[in-house]
Amino acid sequence: MFITAPKGQLSSGSDVTKCPPHLNRGGNLIAFHNTCYDVVTYDPLTWEDARVRCQTNGGRLVEIAGITTLSFLTGYLSTLDNVGTGVWIGLDDKDQEGLWRWDSGPPLKSSHWGPEQPGGFTGWLDDCALMKLDGF
Repeated sequence: MFITAPKGQLSSGSDVTKCPPHLNRGGNLIAFHNTCYDVVTYDPLTWEDARVRCQTNGGRLVEIAGITTLSFLTGYLSTLDNVGTGVWIGLDDKDQEGLWRWDSGPPLKSSHWGPEQPGGFTGWLDDCALMKLDGF
């Protein structure tokens, strides 16, 4: 499961009819603050495969800029029945362990993480981020 945010933004508002036409209007498509979010819950993919799927569809794995977007997305995800344990987001430390970057390049600055996250499980080398229903 993953969230894709198509590159570019809506021209105004939060109207899904302004989202790119190839996105499934019958799925989990939602718009917020001039950005379309397509929550893909039907296809269990690895982080890398989800990233490629997003890029193929003209978007990227979601990047969460602040608490407002985080609150919106966690609220929306909690209304869906088939989210499971969480969704992939566009954050990784593949280039340098411990240096988390968004898929578009900027380093992580948010502190809205669970205890010892991201990547704090003892004995694990976590390279990709999963957003759980209770946040990160």
